[in-house]
Amino acid sequence: SQGDTLFSLAIVLPNPNGLHARPAAVFAQAAKGFAATIELHKHEQRINAKSLVAIMTLQTSHGDVVQVSATGEDAEQAIRVLSDLLVAGCGEAVTPVAQVATETTYAPAPEPVRVDDTLLRGVCASSGAVFGQVVQVAAQTLDYPEAGAGEAFERAQLQRALLEADTALDTLGREFSQGPQGQIFSAHRELLQDPSLLEQAYPLLASGKSAAFSWAAAVEANEKVFRNLGNAFLAERAQDLADVGQRVLKLILRVEDTVQALPDNAILIAEQLSPSQTAGLDTTKVVGFATVGGGATSHVAILARALGLPAMCGLPAHVLSLASGTPVLLDAEQGELHVRP
Repeated sequence: SQGDTLFSLAIVLPNPNGLHARPAAVFAQAAKGFAATIELHKHEQRINAKSLVAIMTLQTSHGDVVQVSATGEDAEQAIRVLSDLLVAGCGEAVTPVAQVATETTYAPAPEPVRVDDTLLRGVCASSGAVFGQVVQVAAQTLDYPEAGAGEAFERAQLQRALLEADTALDTLGREFSQGPQGQIFSAHRELLQDPSLLEQAYPLLASGKSAAFSWAAAVEANEKVFRNLGNAFLAERAQDLADVGQRVLKLILRVEDTVQALPDNAILIAEQLSPSQTAGLDTTKVVGFATVGGGATSHVAILARALGLPAMCGLPAHVLSLASGTPVLLDAEQGELHVRP
């Protein structure tokens, strides 16, 4: 009967880092293609397989054993297709067990160096060495009211922003269609359509809150889940979620990105750059960047390599107090930023 729940055989995940954003996005997208209710099981945990956020909170890693269950008329087909997808690595190049690298954790903070010191150390995110001048990039803060102007109006604002964001991410995905870079933006699109974000935003809209407030609260709650799992890979996904959240928020508020006029040979210094900011860098002006946060496996690092920009992460926080215009040599290979060389 249609009401029976069917289970797949146990499947050992072949992905080097489990179902992280890119393979999880592929899996969630495939699951959404079926009418059946589909769940992914790991030990006693079970989650909605159509939700990217939910899949990532399962915190799977290489060699984990999972099962797919499905209830509904196309359950049998769903189990077959989704099992095959998991066994094949969900579109990711998978390696035999022996070759798995251990998970990349954030680099330990380098020894603190005084600001007048001429050498700051970090971790290579994208190799290359380049000479240029410091441009400090500050995060944009957005103000919005908590109270809305009626549920129907606010819901329409949110829907418009989600559609516009989806179109923009689709375009970015096509611009970076080669290899993993394009998949970053398809994973971002998946996050946009994630049921758990809207499930948290809608009750807030219904209680009279603004679209911006409701969306920001939903994003923040999900981001917190990722960050609190104490796993570098998921902290990275929290970045992606924050990036998507910010993109939609700007569209709700109709805020243009503030683009500062860049000098030639700009080396950007920031607490953190988002994948969207990185993809949008003007490579005629920007020759490299260095950030305090981030990791060498991050989506920002992947994009920097695709753009051919030398980049470093994991620098000490006082790099943020270097004056814009300071000449620096960014030697990403060596993980060194030479101040006034």
